Amino acid sequence: MTKKKIFIAVGILLVVSIVVILNTKRVMTSYEYPEKMPKDFNFIVKLNSNEYCINTYDNTFSKSINWDKDTIKNYKISDSEKRRVYQLIKEYNIIKYPNYFTPPTHINVSPSFDYYFKSTFDSINVEINWKFNTESKEKEAILLKDFLYRIFDNILKEEQIKNLPETVRLAM
Repeated sequence: MTKKKIFIAVGILLVVSIVVILNTKRVMTSYEYPEKMPKDFNFIVKLNSNEYCINTYDNTFSKSINWDKDTIKNYKISDSEKRRVYQLIKEYNIIKYPNYFTPPTHINVSPSFDYYFKSTFDSINVEINWKFNTESKEKEAILLKDFLYRIFDNILKEEQIKNLPETVRLAM
């Protein structure tokens, strides 16, 4: 084989590999969620560039006080609240979102906060990084942001969370 043929073969193999890797997430769009919350269910949610973070893998809640300081506390979410979050995952069919979500329409807003979601259920890992165009008015963007904020609905009302120091960081 000539160097040219080897180069072409390696190039084709590389392109096929990239296409397979990028399309792996799409296979999961038709996933049938278990009716009951799986025993391995855990999640991490970060809102507004880590202003708030819930991590059920290590049972912590963190709140940014300023750009350099976070308050992190041990926090075990209740089983009923965990079931509620699992139902939200099913309701919003969160598995359909790509790992790196960027809505197609562009709206310039500064600052634009980023969002993060990671979950394990039924031995499946789902991860969504949303760093760009987070103020989009696209339907899927609005739904994802609504999903992420609804996770915090009840948690932010709890006394132990309400009693954390106020955030004093200013947007740059």
